[in-house]
Amino acid sequence: GLVSAGVMNNEGIELMITGTPVLTKNFKWTSSFAASHNRNELVSLSNDNYKALDYQNLGDLEGPVNAPTHRIEVGKAIGNFWGLKSAGGIDEKGRWIIELPDGTWMPYSSEMNSDVYRQYLGNGIPSMILSWGNSFRYKGFDLGVQLNSKLGFHILNTQRIFYQNNSITYNRLRCANDPLPVYDISTKEATGESKPLGKMQTQTFVSEFIEKGDYLKLDNLTIGYTFNTKNVKHISNARIYLTGQNLICITKYSGIDPELNYSDYSSFGTDNLEKYPTLRTFTIGANITF
Repeated sequence: GLVSAGVMNNEGIELMITGTPVLTKNFKWTSSFAASHNRNELVSLSNDNYKALDYQNLGDLEGPVNAPTHRIEVGKAIGNFWGLKSAGGIDEKGRWIIELPDGTWMPYSSEMNSDVYRQYLGNGIPSMILSWGNSFRYKGFDLGVQLNSKLGFHILNTQRIFYQNNSITYNRLRCANDPLPVYDISTKEATGESKPLGKMQTQTFVSEFIEKGDYLKLDNLTIGYTFNTKNVKHISNARIYLTGQNLICITKYSGIDPELNYSDYSSFGTDNLEKYPTLRTFTIGANITF
């Protein structure tokens, strides 16, 4: 059964500024800016009647990877990624070089799929959320612009985990053939050679697949025109408009869309393998009041 035993602290700050920077006889500009910052800490996973471990692994990836993606631990934040830390390159056989918790380097092997070798690898919850909406009106014309941004978080790109790999013969991403720097594990120095992942490197979760998720989006742009209907019988208002949604996204994230669903605490920041992409839509409409 389920037990309500966990305790978590959340603290942060929210700011909202709304105003009309310009107002003349024929022109009006209204603007609204909002910003929020939050941080959290898991205080306990137990209570007086229920005793649990001070940590839990969450967000298991399906086969053949079969590994957790996150860990919650008392005294730390929710949303931390938990996995193998890549040293930034591959060995001469094309295997990921893993940096162990004690700082030593080893080539990847399946025996490393254990908490003994895993580390915290960043957090999937944005530390800053920004929103800026603007409305402009000039005589009968109107323009609405909505910008949104999330900053200070990471994304686990599961598409790359499963398909940026040369040990499979199906659905490989083009980047599977991108050359990676080769390192000498004994000296921790680059050899000067570069080559793609080797075919003996199986699909696995390493920190190379965790990317910065910061983005700025033009979520909505609406252009409209309201007609003068003073001398038109039976029509009190008439307006036509064109709306575009999800128009522009500025980000360094290599996946389809850095805007994620944050409904599941066990997988914050995970860009799921099978998801319906965000659509760019355009709408033409008219509002007529009789």
